[in-house]
Amino acid sequence: MKLDPAHRDRETPIRQLRRIVLAGHAIEYRLIRARRRSIGMEVHLDGLTVRAPRWVTLRDIEIALAERAKWIVRSLDEWRRRRRDVMPREWKSGAPIVFRGVELSLAIHPSQRTSIAADLFHLTVRHPHAHDEVQVAASVADWLYVTSCVSTTSTILIPAACAMLLSSGIG
Repeated sequence: MKLDPAHRDRETPIRQLRRIVLAGHAIEYRLIRARRRSIGMEVHLDGLTVRAPRWVTLRDIEIALAERAKWIVRSLDEWRRRRRDVMPREWKSGAPIVFRGVELSLAIHPSQRTSIAADLFHLTVRHPHAHDEVQVAASVADWLYVTSCVSTTSTILIPAACAMLLSSGIG
């Protein structure tokens, strides 16, 4: 069975890497066109992500970004500080790494599958390419992002969307 390309376009979000100057800072952001009713902005370890309906113009998205420029710049700076404070200088066993405000010792072991776990003393990383610092760092960064999303991601919605959530009884 062959998929209709038009159907695929409606179902999969369109992602674009874009750049804008906000409060005197050049900011790169990932724009995701998706089926939704409002513009959403999220600042996380990887930077700024903007989700917007397909019908919203690029100009309207940039206006929304400009309206929230202070929040965006402040949140990105905070994430950069966290990343600098959290990530080790060397990705080798024994290196210190901060996880949820506690300094742990990095323990890296070769394994056929990637797994990452934290206990009271160690952040244990099992990785197929344990000798490759770049791959280990990328895996840990992804894991840190996923484990921290629930509690520390800064997210805002356009006020109309907030009002919609409140009126629906969600907020």
